[in-house]
Amino acid sequence: MADVEDVEHEVKPTVRFPAFRREVILAVAALSDVDYQRRVWVDGIMPFEGYGDSLTENVHALYDDFLDLPHVDDAIGEILVDGPEVEALVAFDRAFRPILDELGDAPDIDYLAHPSWGVVVQRAQRALSAMVLANAV
Repeated sequence: MADVEDVEHEVKPTVRFPAFRREVILAVAALSDVDYQRRVWVDGIMPFEGYGDSLTENVHALYDDFLDLPHVDDAIGEILVDGPEVEALVAFDRAFRPILDELGDAPDIDYLAHPSWGVVVQRAQRALSAMVLANAV
């Protein structure tokens, strides 16, 4: 699997706001890659100068700034393509939200150490695959 910082997608004009979609894809990609999470979020090793990323930034992308997981109906056609990616994002939320509610503002390392973090990463991987496939349609 490619590193998150290597993820580049040509977003086809299947949605009204492709730049917002790209931000969602990048957030899901970060949540799908444990090596990236440890290197960037925990160890603070950024891929290039001026780059910054954290779990908090990705949470905001998926729950506040671009989407309102799990309530994604308004994002269909705007940011999301209806179908498998919507289902995968909702499944991701079902795995992640209980941990988010439990840990709140805890450090990123606490999230990565959570016993259910592997499920979150797997669901993010599925969501990322679904979003990338939707871009190829």
